[in-house]
Amino acid sequence: MKYPDFTLENKLSGVIAGVDEVGRDLLAGPVISAAVVFIDRNTIIDGINDSKKLTPQCRQVLYEKIISNAKFGIGMASVEEINSYNIMQATKLSMKRALIDLDLELDYVLVDGNQPPEVKSILNGDNLSTSIAAASIVAKVTRDRLMQELHNKHPEYNWYKNKGYGTKEHLNAIGLYGITEHHRKNFAPISRALYPLDSNHLPFSKGMFSLNRQTVLDPFLKLLNVAPVLQVHHYHKKRTVWQTVNQL
Repeated sequence: MKYPDFTLENKLSGVIAGVDEVGRDLLAGPVISAAVVFIDRNTIIDGINDSKKLTPQCRQVLYEKIISNAKFGIGMASVEEINSYNIMQATKLSMKRALIDLDLELDYVLVDGNQPPEVKSILNGDNLSTSIAAASIVAKVTRDRLMQELHNKHPEYNWYKNKGYGTKEHLNAIGLYGITEHHRKNFAPISRALYPLDSNHLPFSKGMFSLNRQTVLDPFLKLLNVAPVLQVHHYHKKRTVWQTVNQL
């Protein structure tokens, strides 16, 4: 198996953050993003990969190694913000908050995704860049732990297992027990459960998972003024990002 490495990072100079999100296409719970910076890229953590390719046990072990050997920040957009802004804007917001929480001056930001040529983000970045893959692990473990806490409050939805995805058992539970404050009311299955006969309450998308990374990340990167190859010109997070957060 080929693992991500620092090839992309080593082509650049300065402080480089990898950013990834978890929870964009789910019916319940917040969206979580993480930003990770390896200050010393000579420190090799074996096994880092796209979080989706790892077992839960492997993610837990790597999570502890990453947070012990790298700088990291975590950002969350709540269900209330997803309902208010929609999932695209909420995802951008969680990424901005992760960069704020990182509390570093950055030269480059690497984001997983498929972007137009003028943005040049990293297609399949969590399979190529160690920084992005590490961010995916930190975000995934953080969100899974949060969904475990929510599962303890609402065990009938089995969020410990499905993490909020629209699985058959989750949809059946919604039919039996209704929705909670943790469900995303502007996602189609939840909206249909709330307003089965009301055409004035249509969800923001026709399908459950119709969004793509281009629509989510393109406005985010433009707000950060990311130059080709994702360069941020001596970008100072606390000043620049708080301004963009306020522009939502």
